[in-house]
Amino acid sequence: IGAFPDVEGERHLVKGIPGSPPDLREAIVGCPFADRCPLVIGRCRVETPALRAVGPDHLAACHLAKVEDAA
Repeated sequence: IGAFPDVEGERHLVKGIPGSPPDLREAIVGCPFADRCPLVIGRCRVETPALRAVGPDHLAACHLAKVEDAA
C-alpha cells in the first residue's frame, strides 16, 4: 500500500518494494513476493495465496491477510 501514490493528497516519495521482481520466464512457485516480503513464512514459498476479500472493497492475496468480520 505504501508503494501507491495518494492522487488527492500532498505529494511525497512512495515506498518501493526492495529487491527485484521474479523472472517471468520461469514458473513462479508460491507467492511472487516471497523473496521480497519481510513477513514471509514457509507456506509462502510453496503455495500461491488465493485472492480473497479482506474488507469492504479490499482484496488481498496473502496467507497472512486477516479477513474482516462482516458485522
